[in-house]
Amino acid sequence: MSDKTPVDIKKHFEQMAAEYDDVIRQVVPHYDQMLDLVVRAIPETNSNIRVLDLGCGSGNLTMKLKACFDDATVIAADIAKDMVDLARIRLADLDQVEVVQADMLALPFEQNFDVVVSTLVLHHIADAAIKEKLFATLYRVLKPGGILCIGDIMLGETLELETLNREYWITHMQSYFSNDEIVNKWVPRHEATDAPRSVGDELRSLEAAGFDVPFVVWKCFNVAVYGGVKV
Repeated sequence: MSDKTPVDIKKHFEQMAAEYDDVIRQVVPHYDQMLDLVVRAIPETNSNIRVLDLGCGSGNLTMKLKACFDDATVIAADIAKDMVDLARIRLADLDQVEVVQADMLALPFEQNFDVVVSTLVLHHIADAAIKEKLFATLYRVLKPGGILCIGDIMLGETLELETLNREYWITHMQSYFSNDEIVNKWVPRHEATDAPRSVGDELRSLEAAGFDVPFVVWKCFNVAVYGGVKV
């Protein structure tokens, strides 16, 4: 039986969160700007909104959402139990926030969200048909007039643009890692686990899934903020 106290457990998860957040910022250019722009893309007509944070990770986006929309109700969902446990600790002091473990491809929710947000999750889905099925599910859980806003890493529209994306990404990581670590760890990990698509492909899938107004808020080389509106 573990002899760790609740305080010990909280410190453990806080350390995990700090390490996770450090690595994210070292690997993903403009991470904080991307999260800020996802939140800024949400219309400020009503602060009493219901939001689904899909793939909430350590809870960074939910914290930014609550800082801007303090009356919002946020359901923060992630498939990974460790992340759910971590987010529950980090978000415990925020009102009207529930952290749940859920598979984004089998969401147990009805049509009751004003906003769905997601960051650094959807690029893991390689199959276009599965991506469109997910977008259709997100369309379903949104109320009429609802908005989906995504922040993620992207593929270049052409080989030349993807080369520029890759160069920009590697230059960013060189501020934190050796060239050997970049070449032998981060690039192979990206190629083995990530399947980003171009912004154009994402917008076409959103439209095919039913979103009436696909949009792009911002793009900088291999990161972008985009989404769609359910009219």
